[in-house]
Amino acid sequence: MSLANPFFSIVIPAYNRAYILPQTIESIKKQTFTDYEIIVVDDGSKDNTKEVLEALDLPQLKYVYQNNSERSAARNNGVSNALGQYVCFLDSDDFYLENHLQVLYHEIANNGFDKAMYFVECNHLQKGVISTPALQKIETDLYTYFFAHSVVPARVCIEKSIFEEFKFDVKTVIVEDTVLWCNIATKYPIHHIHQNTVLYHLHDDNSVLIEKNCFLPRLQGLERMFEDPKMRRLVPKQSRLDVLSACYFGIARHYELMKKFWPMLMNLIKSISLTPISPTTKKKIYMIYAYLLGKPSNNF
Repeated sequence: MSLANPFFSIVIPAYNRAYILPQTIESIKKQTFTDYEIIVVDDGSKDNTKEVLEALDLPQLKYVYQNNSERSAARNNGVSNALGQYVCFLDSDDFYLENHLQVLYHEIANNGFDKAMYFVECNHLQKGVISTPALQKIETDLYTYFFAHSVVPARVCIEKSIFEEFKFDVKTVIVEDTVLWCNIATKYPIHHIHQNTVLYHLHDDNSVLIEKNCFLPRLQGLERMFEDPKMRRLVPKQSRLDVLSACYFGIARHYELMKKFWPMLMNLIKSISLTPISPTTKKKIYMIYAYLLGKPSNNF
């Protein structure tokens, strides 16, 4: 391994995750492919993140501190400090399986070390139980796939020079990764690797939760992306309608949980108006009836 010029740079944004970072980094240390550097971007943590990382005493580890600016800025900062030819991402509570970097390297080499984005499949870890979701292949277009399936940053590897043109949008949260993948797909090859090499940790502190009204910032980020004429031209109209309708439906479910009928109703109407012929339309109508009758909608 050459620390001056590693093949992979692994960027980890972290905010108050000192309690789990050693586990996350341990999953990197177990990699069978060892030509990498680790860049932890501390996004203004209030805990002892720096001390915990210093205690690990890893020559491959680079610590970068920034004032709290959220994940997109942290990942961009990590990329700007990266020396690797290809950049990988890992959230502070997710893990790589031992063959992750090896699988990526094999595929990249087979493609002639091209200027491209790669992404793998992942297993889910929830309450100590590991499960393997069904493989979802790209059957139509990349944009529709990215909207329908969660391609979390830990699954992704990107040739570094691509970031000279595309970066994470610091104004966008929740959907910032999808927006970046879609933008990269407008110009560069995207390679889907059908191997599960990442462990995605599902827990109550995930940002993508109905309780946190996660679909509102998702909606705002997607609407901002669709303002770009190029994206409106490339993304099929039905895909745009489907993903925006799903956002309004998610917002409605949040308000149902909060027992706020009128915001729920308004968002359900917006959702139905975008995709009136949808498998979820009946469920949306049931939500209205259920609320009027004072019963949980899942009773219908």
